[in-house]
Amino acid sequence: MTASGRGGPVLDDRLETVLSLIRAESHADIGSDHAALPLELVRRGHIERGVIVELNPGPLENARQAVARADLGDRLDVRSGDGLAPLAPGEVPSVSLTGMGALTMRGILERGAARRVHPDALVVQPNDNPAPLREWALGAGYHLRAERLASGYWTYPVLRFERADGPDPAYDGL
Repeated sequence: MTASGRGGPVLDDRLETVLSLIRAESHADIGSDHAALPLELVRRGHIERGVIVELNPGPLENARQAVARADLGDRLDVRSGDGLAPLAPGEVPSVSLTGMGALTMRGILERGAARRVHPDALVVQPNDNPAPLREWALGAGYHLRAERLASGYWTYPVLRFERADGPDPAYDGL
């Protein structure tokens, strides 16, 4: 990320690609760090309201400060917690997880499902092989709806999954 003319961060190609796959009334960004993605989602009209979840105190404070500087505290709620734990079942229809390993993301999603947090849409950008996320999604009732590659330090996979019944046509014949 680099600074933009309006005083906030500019998204790198990886987060721009993630942003392009998110449109929802409300959305939660898990492990948001500086809150760059949810800030831009609100600014560009991709979401009306967002929840930012951070586990560690440093990134949590970074996110709180970024939301305060942007004067978006009425639309972005910053919460402390592990993964999907700070979310109530049905609270947000859309969730993103970026910049983590696929197994870490899978663990977050499995723990969330155990708490009955089942968002309608998931956008994930793992920093490694997305196979564990594909396998989880297939078993958890999600279909792959979009997949992109984003350039950066290396090439990042970005996947959008949506809850759907039946077998996922994206994997027919595999």
